[in-house]
Amino acid sequence: MGNVYLRGHPGIPQDQPKAIPFYEQAAAQGDGKAIHNLALCHAYGEGTPQDMAKAVELFQRGAELDIPESTYSLGLCYEYGIVLEQDAQRAFEMHTLAAERGCREAQDKLGECYEKGIIVEQNPKKAVELYELSAAAGYADAEHHLGICYEHGIGVPANMEKAVEYYTRAANKGDAEAQFDLGVCYEHGEGVPHDLKKAVSLYALSSAQGDVNAAFNLGCCYHHAEGVELDLPKAVELYHKAADAGHPEAQFNLANCYRRGEGVEKDLTKAAHYYQQAARSGNPLAQTNLAVCYENGEGVEVDHDKSFPLFQAAAEQEQDHLAKPAALHGLANALLWLWHHTRP
Repeated sequence: MGNVYLRGHPGIPQDQPKAIPFYEQAAAQGDGKAIHNLALCHAYGEGTPQDMAKAVELFQRGAELDIPESTYSLGLCYEYGIVLEQDAQRAFEMHTLAAERGCREAQDKLGECYEKGIIVEQNPKKAVELYELSAAAGYADAEHHLGICYEHGIGVPANMEKAVEYYTRAANKGDAEAQFDLGVCYEHGEGVPHDLKKAVSLYALSSAQGDVNAAFNLGCCYHHAEGVELDLPKAVELYHKAADAGHPEAQFNLANCYRRGEGVEKDLTKAAHYYQQAARSGNPLAQTNLAVCYENGEGVEVDHDKSFPLFQAAAEQEQDHLAKPAALHGLANALLWLWHHTRP
C-alpha cells in the first residue's frame, strides 16, 4: 500500500503522505524493503519533510538486513559525506558488497571506479564486466557507459555498431546523456546511417532534460538549418541555455550572434561579455575575437595591454585551430604597436 500511494495506481490517485504510515508499519515489523523505501522518502522529501539524518539511520538498518540497495545508498553517504564522515574507502567497500548482492546501481558505480582507477587500480576490462551485469538488469546508466566503452575502445575493441546499440537502449529509457551521444552518432553517421532529423529529435529530448551539450548542438542545428528549418532566434535561445551553464563553445557562438545581430539585436557589449567568458575557458577563437574587440574598442574600451596577452594565448596553443593565423597576425601587430609606443 505504501508503494501504491507513493506512485499512484489505476483507480487510486497518488498521495505520498499516505504512503508513510504504511511504510512505517512494515518497517516496524522488520520489512527490509519498506525500511529502504522509507529511507528514500526521508532522503528526497517525498510524503514527509526531508531529513537526511533519518534517511541515513534507515539505510544503516536496511544494510544490516542485507538489503543491497540500502548498502549502496549508505555507500553514497560515505562517498559524498552526507551526514556521515566522508570516507572513500568505506564507500568503495559498501559499493562492492552491494554489487555482489546484485544491486545494479552499485555494479555501475563500481564499474566507474575500475574504469577511472578510483580507490582501486584501473582495470577497464573489469569495468566492462560490471557495466554488463548492471546493463543486463536494464540499468540505463550502465547501458550508456557500455556505449562509451564500445565507442572509444575502453576495455573492449572499439565497435560503433555496439556503441549505438547500447546508446539506443539507454536513450529509450530517457537517459539524457545517451540521447545526446546517440544524436551525435546520427549527426555524423557513426554506427548508423547519417540522419540529421533523427539527430535533432534526440538533441531536443536531451536538451529538454537539461543536457547543455545537447542544447548547444541543437542550437547549431537551428543556426545552420541542419535537420531543421533555419531559426536564428531559437538558436540564440539554445546558445543562451548552454552558455549560462558554462559551455565555452555556446558562449563563443552566442557572442558571434550578438556581434553580427543574428537572431538577436546587435549588441557589441554583450558580444564582448560572452567572448570573455569563453576566453577564460581557453577557447582560442574567443581569445582572438576578444583581443580584436580590445584592439578596435568594440563593446569594450580600447586596451592594447589586454589584447596582447589574448593574441599570445591563442597563438601559443599547441593544437591547430581556425583562429591561429589571425592570432599570430594580431600578435605581430600588437608587438609592433608596443614597440612603437614603448621604446625610449
